[in-house]
Amino acid sequence: MIGYSRLNGHPYSFSGIINGIDNLYFKNYAKWPFIYNYLSKNKKNLGFKKMKITHIWTQNLKLTKNIARSCLIQKICKNPSEMLNEIDGVIIARDDWRSHKKLSLPFLKRNIPTFIDKPLSLEEKELYFFKPYLKKGILMSCSGLRYSQKIKNKKFILQKTGKINFIQMLVINDLEKYGVHMLEIINETIKINFKKIIKLSKKHEFYKIISNNNIPIYLKCLGKVKKVFKISFYGKKGNVHFNINDNFKSFYNTLKKFEKMIRLKKNPIKYKDTLNVMNTIRAGKISNINQYREIRNV
Repeated sequence: MIGYSRLNGHPYSFSGIINGIDNLYFKNYAKWPFIYNYLSKNKKNLGFKKMKITHIWTQNLKLTKNIARSCLIQKICKNPSEMLNEIDGVIIARDDWRSHKKLSLPFLKRNIPTFIDKPLSLEEKELYFFKPYLKKGILMSCSGLRYSQKIKNKKFILQKTGKINFIQMLVINDLEKYGVHMLEIINETIKINFKKIIKLSKKHEFYKIISNNNIPIYLKCLGKVKKVFKISFYGKKGNVHFNINDNFKSFYNTLKKFEKMIRLKKNPIKYKDTLNVMNTIRAGKISNINQYREIRNV
């Protein structure tokens, strides 16, 4: 387990799901009550039989020790390079994408299966760097909510809506770290890619995206509002709505996918899908009002 980003508790949640937790210590000292609550509610499902977090490094030694004690991690590293000859896979749990290439490079060069938290990168040159590793099946990167079980499969959705006329997605905060959740979910669920994007508001991060099958998708990143992760599908036959709030099961499913990738060296996500989501966010961040920007995939 590598890294920590401010306001991102994935080093705790991912490690706790895989290893289990020191219940009393986590509750009193981890300072992530939301994560503690869903881990403790699912304590029977904590702990993978075939995968363990054995090594950890973060930028802060005190924090590293806290995560290790909370999540039963045995070896605290003073430098990520200490892990290189001792591990079978690595999770880079930082969601600040500018750190990803530097942290992952030593592991990818040694063909060590690597999971990188979203967004993978919003820099074109870096996406070209990551592309062969995605294709080779030793790099996986996605939102943990990609594998939410709150949202049903494409067949269920189409039974409710008939032909989908448009999709609306509402999410807290910004496009870069939160809009990506929504794009990942519908890419996984209804198997669509994105071909162009337009910004709809000067004051807000509201976007219209056109999919490869010409479904209009409205993505509204609402800023600092009460928590909302909602996806709605609208069709002539009917409408269906999903509130995505199953953090534990979503993360559990994602980590199981990574566990399988370590064994099979096969990415569970098509590399073109990962790159398409990243390029959609890139295009959205530089898009203009009333002017579509084509989503050019590297």
